Amino acid sequence: MYCFDFEGALVWKKSLGGIGTMGMGVGTSPVLYQNLLILLCDQEFDGKDSFIAALDKGTGNEVWRTKRQVE
Repeated sequence: MYCFDFEGALVWKKSLGGIGTMGMGVGTSPVLYQNLLILLCDQEFDGKDSFIAALDKGTGNEVWRTKRQVE
């Protein structure tokens, strides 16, 4: 995840780890809620490592992460 200011300068970047792409890349829309950037990170095939994470929108620091059951 990358955050840029309105002049195009990099503010912060954060790796969420290896995310399975199913051969096409990640297809999720981040959600801004108050001071959080919330991301759905589904893993390919069985989904056992899927999670939802929230980053501090100002720093990129991970605030919380929870496993997501995919059926």
